[in-house]
Amino acid sequence: MSRTTYILIPPGYEALLSRGLRPGDRFVLPRVCRKNRFLSFPRRLALKQRSLLPTIHAYWAGLDAPTKAAWGAAAGVMNSTGLRLFTQDTCERIRLELSGLADPSLLHQSFCGWLHVEAPATGLILEQSHPETYWVQRKVKGTKSQYEAVIVTESFALPLQLTINYKAYLEAVGGTGSALFYALVRSLYQGRDIFTTCSIDMDLMTDWEQKTTTLNSVLGIPISYSLFLKLSNVQGDLFFDDPISFHSGQNWVRDPRCRDIHVSFTRAFTQVPKHWAPVSLPDGADYDSIYMDD
Repeated sequence: MSRTTYILIPPGYEALLSRGLRPGDRFVLPRVCRKNRFLSFPRRLALKQRSLLPTIHAYWAGLDAPTKAAWGAAAGVMNSTGLRLFTQDTCERIRLELSGLADPSLLHQSFCGWLHVEAPATGLILEQSHPETYWVQRKVKGTKSQYEAVIVTESFALPLQLTINYKAYLEAVGGTGSALFYALVRSLYQGRDIFTTCSIDMDLMTDWEQKTTTLNSVLGIPISYSLFLKLSNVQGDLFFDDPISFHSGQNWVRDPRCRDIHVSFTRAFTQVPKHWAPVSLPDGADYDSIYMDD
């Protein structure tokens, strides 16, 4: 038999409680843990020795003003700051044992999505569904590592603008090769479901570039849509970052920074859909998020 208990916090003591205690795992073994607010001198010294921040701060201080401005412009794409993006990027380079510093780019930042197709596969299809309501995992404000499941209501309205930054090393095999980023929009007309496609045709061989398209109208009343990444009759690699599905005043793409496009939600978050779910993923095809060095 399970046993539950609770405590009543007197008014005015909430701040003191949060300073001294923190919640443990809420799903497997719910408990309250103390915060390690005071660190011994040896522990502080050990943390300093393991921290990469002093090294990264020295790198940042050695950059000239135009380079710092370029990092700031790149960070503006993801609503961040130049120093924060530089710190994140340089930490990842050190972890991967890459030499030197990265060059800031407006088309990709640190991590990006990666689609890979090799024999015997000749393509793949990934989907990100956008029904009227769905669940997402969201960080609890004011905590370091606590998340919660939140239901999102996406009120879909046209126009719909699609944008994607990508880099491709693809070769056509067994027919006409294609690489598409598209939305399949469902609308209701006289009791029937009508499907309209808004598509971006990506080049098979190109350095980083950005493409965009807009769907202004459909037959009937727009209800919902799904986003797709589709490779057909090709083999090779495609990298993408900063995908945008813009309508109703905001970008609705989940994981737009491509931090983990292959993530699977478990335990209390099983109702949260994958960022990109495979519709067709034959042997030889794969997808993930990787750090981009160029």
